[in-house]
Amino acid sequence: MDTLTAEQILQKVYIRGEEHTVMQAIERQISHYALHIGQIIYIGKMLKENEWECLSIPRGQSTSYLQKKRST
Repeated sequence: MDTLTAEQILQKVYIRGEEHTVMQAIERQISHYALHIGQIIYIGKMLKENEWECLSIPRGQSTSYLQKKRST
């Protein structure tokens, strides 16, 4: 990304026959990765069931998490 010029970011590329700017293509790819990460997490939850450990703030613990963050 650091090596792309403003001109290059606006260049047109084609993905599956659809025109995109380079920036749109990058955003499309990042969204695609996020979708697959969600699928992997979903399968992990199904396989681990009750053993699954939340990857962020556990369900029902947002308030206590925020209180801790504000007190530090």
